[in-house]
Amino acid sequence: MKAEVQDLGGIKRQASLVVDKKTVDSENDSVLKQAQKEATVKGFRKGTAPMNVVKNQLGDFVNAEVTSRLAHQAIGDFIREHSGKIAGMPVIMEGDRPNMRRRYVGEFNVDGTLTINIEFEVEPDLVAKNYVGLSISQEKPDPDAWLLRALNSVQDQFANLVPSDGPAVEGNQVTLELDEDTISTVVLGPDIDKDVYNALIGKKAGEKFSVAGETEEGTVHSVDIKELPALNDELAQLSGYESLGALKKDLRLRAEGEYAMPLKAKLVEELSDQLIAANDFEVPSAWIDNEMKVAAGRFGLKELPKEGPERDSLRELCERSVRRSFILDKVYDAEESIHLSTDEMYTLTQAEAQRNNVDVEAYLTHLKNNNSYEAFVSFHEQIRAVDFLIDSAVVKEQ
Repeated sequence: MKAEVQDLGGIKRQASLVVDKKTVDSENDSVLKQAQKEATVKGFRKGTAPMNVVKNQLGDFVNAEVTSRLAHQAIGDFIREHSGKIAGMPVIMEGDRPNMRRRYVGEFNVDGTLTINIEFEVEPDLVAKNYVGLSISQEKPDPDAWLLRALNSVQDQFANLVPSDGPAVEGNQVTLELDEDTISTVVLGPDIDKDVYNALIGKKAGEKFSVAGETEEGTVHSVDIKELPALNDELAQLSGYESLGALKKDLRLRAEGEYAMPLKAKLVEELSDQLIAANDFEVPSAWIDNEMKVAAGRFGLKELPKEGPERDSLRELCERSVRRSFILDKVYDAEESIHLSTDEMYTLTQAEAQRNNVDVEAYLTHLKNNNSYEAFVSFHEQIRAVDFLIDSAVVKEQ
C-alpha cells in the first residue's frame, strides 16, 4: 500500500491510500470464491454456479465486500505505520463513502488499484514550557505533618490533666467562667481565636481576663497541664489497634485520602489554569468526543446531551480535561527524574490489586485484557507530573 499525505493546516491531514492491483485481485478472488459457495442462482444448485455467472449477478456485492475489507486493512496499516501520531480514527472522505448509487468504498482505478481517501487529525506537536515555579495560593500537601498532628490528636485523647499554679502557656487547657451559668474550656494553641489566645496567655487560675472588643470580663477557673502519653503499642491498643505500626499505617492511609488528595485536587485546578494558558495547542476533536463519552458514563448519563448549552458546557469541561492531561503527559516526558521505574510501577499495581482483593498477576491480566493497562500507567505518570508541579510551585503570599 502506498500513502500520500497532504497537510491541510494545523493538525488536519488528508491521505490517499492506494492498494496495489495484486492485493485487490487476491481479495476479489477470495470474496468471489466465498460468494460462489454460498450463492443461490436460478438454474444451479447452491454453490455450483459458474464463477462468471456469480460475478455478473453479485458484482455490486463483491465490490462492496472487497472495498470494505481492503479499506479496513489499509486504514489499519496506515495507523500502525504512524503509531502514536494519529489522533482518533481516520474518516473516509464523503466522496469515497457508500451511497445509494454506489455501495462500495473508494475508487477503482484503471490500472486495477484501489484508492481510499481519508481525513484525520494528528497529535499536536507540543513541548511543555513554563511549568516550573507556578504559583499557588494555599499550602502544599504534607502528609507527614498531617500524620504527626493525627498522632498528637490520639495522644491528646488519652492525656492526663495536671493542675498548674503558674501562668497559662501554649498547650495548656484553660477552663473559663464567663458568668455564673457558663463554663468553657479551651486549649491554648494556633487553632483558637487570636484575641481569645492573647487574652488568656499568661493568666493564672482566679485571674480576670477580657477579650479585645468585648465589654464583659471573665474569670480563669483553672489552668491544667496536659501530660501526653508516650507513642507506643499500649496507646495504640487503647485506640483499638494491635500495634503502633498498625495505627500509623491506618492514619497514613487517611492522611492520603482525607487530607492530601482533596488538597491536591484543589491545587491541580489552580495549576491547570496556568499550564493551559502557557501551553496552547489545537485539540483533536476525536479526543474531546471520546472524553465526552467517558464523562457521560461517569455522570450516569445514558446518552450525550443534545445540541445546546448543556452539551456546550460538557464539551468545554472535557476540552479542559484533555488539555490538562496532554500537558501533564508532556511534563512527565520532559522530566526524566520523575519517571517511574519498572519496580515502582509493579508496586503501584500491587497496591491497586490489594485494594481490589485480587492477586497482582490476575489484576495485570484484567487490565491488559480490557485494554486498560496503558490508561492505568498514564494515570500514575500524570500523578507523578502533578507531584512534580506542586513540589516546584511557589506559595503566593496572602
